[in-house]
Amino acid sequence: MERGEAAAINEPVIADIILAATAPPLYAFQRQELGYNRERIVAALRRLFIEGMRT
Repeated sequence: MERGEAAAINEPVIADIILAATAPPLYAFQRQELGYNRERIVAALRRLFIEGMRT
């Protein structure tokens, strides 16, 4: 794999994970119950789904 190229993934599983991570009830729970701010949530999603796929 060359630098910058995405690693091979299992597309159906990744799609389910992305949908679960961005589900409105989960987002509401993270914001209201856990007290996470928007920036914290977005940074975690970016790390997992964008930067994580580059390794």
